[in-house]
Amino acid sequence: MKTKEELAAIEQSLKEKGTKYNTVTVFLEEDNTELTATFFLRKPDKTVRALIGKMAAKDGLQAVYAGIKNLFIDGDDPSLLLQNDYALASAEDAVVSMLEVQKAILKKN
Repeated sequence: MKTKEELAAIEQSLKEKGTKYNTVTVFLEEDNTELTATFFLRKPDKTVRALIGKMAAKDGLQAVYAGIKNLFIDGDDPSLLLQNDYALASAEDAVVSMLEVQKAILKKN
């Protein structure tokens, strides 16, 4: 896992480049809020949305991992999630939130 200083340097570099990204911090242990993994992820496109949607129908946790792996820019190694069902479950809400889109406004005339 990367140190806080390394993660801050990565985030500063992304900002300087003008990269649009999301930061996801995942808890790796249930009783330890200090042990986390941080991922810098790009915004999802329609290809990744489709991939995650198909995978979610079969295995929700693997869909979360696939989402993080496919959107990964930098940060801690996504494979930290593979052996840790708690970490995958922790990341689930963040991935779902990233996939949400604003609803269109329909005005009937």
